Amino acid sequence: LFPVARLTSRSSKMSGLLRGISRIRTAPLLRGSTVVQRANIVSKPAKHVIGPAETVVGLGLFSLVILAPSGWILANLENYKKKYISSLQDLGNLVNGRLNCLAYDEAIIAQQDRIQQEIATSIPLVSDCQDLAILKKEYAEDDTIYQQKIRDLQRKYSFIRKTRPDGNCFYRAFGFSYLESLLDDSKELHRFKAIAAKSKMDLVSQGFTEFTIEDFHNTFMDLIEVCDKQPPVGELLSSFNEQSVSDYLVVYLRLVTSGFLQREEDFFQHFIEGAHTVREFCQQEVEPMSKESDHIHIIALAQALNVCILVEYMDRGEGGTVNHHVFPEDGEPKVFLLYRPGHYDILYK
Repeated sequence: LFPVARLTSRSSKMSGLLRGISRIRTAPLLRGSTVVQRANIVSKPAKHVIGPAETVVGLGLFSLVILAPSGWILANLENYKKKYISSLQDLGNLVNGRLNCLAYDEAIIAQQDRIQQEIATSIPLVSDCQDLAILKKEYAEDDTIYQQKIRDLQRKYSFIRKTRPDGNCFYRAFGFSYLESLLDDSKELHRFKAIAAKSKMDLVSQGFTEFTIEDFHNTFMDLIEVCDKQPPVGELLSSFNEQSVSDYLVVYLRLVTSGFLQREEDFFQHFIEGAHTVREFCQQEVEPMSKESDHIHIIALAQALNVCILVEYMDRGEGGTVNHHVFPEDGEPKVFLLYRPGHYDILYK
């Protein structure tokens, strides 16, 4: 057994040695058969010889393509500079123009603020009761149209109570005039108190935020409670000349007007100019402070609170008489107002 094992191991070693020798001998042959790529280099003369004329034409075209645009740009460089400077000047003029417009707008706003401050210091929110003849002094003696209409007005009324011309005059005049009338009318006072108390929940049911309108409503109800105690007119007048109290009343009356317009939008939509909805009109022309009031505001407030309002219109229309309108038409007026373009005052018989 041992000799056979040795023979087997020797034969395996010999076969491995033979394989190694065969690899060494065949390697050069394999390497020699590898194809090596050579560059396509031609050492012969060119098939087509380029002559001097072709060389000149080629260089000329090359120069034309490269240098012509550069030459054109250099030739027109001054024009480009002028256009650039002109555009800068135009831009500067535009900026200066806008700055001037902004300065002009700021000057107008500042002037309006000064006018409002002068009005606030010289004209009370609601004045004392005065003789109606005071209106004659506000117009020239030779202004026959207004002088005739004032005389016509004196045939029906004796006194006037003026309000500050701040865009809120209708609501302030209505509020004071009506609450003043309640001082001597307890039955009407209790009727109105119930309507006023309910008005807040009507607004909330329409989507107005209760938290937002609550303070305004409370001020409104407080003034009604003051009337319930039947104080002197001077006490009510003092309350209306307190800016915060008076303005809170105006805000709430604006909200009541807005709420009624939106509840009856199918009717009032026909009276709104342009493509605005009733809601948009209320947000832009009714609810904001200092927005002036027109027929649509008066109709809505009169119907919302069930209070009849008579307005005397005094303008430069033909004729020597003053025209009046009652809102609603079949009601018994509780409030009498004088309208002159852009402003409302209170009238007394």
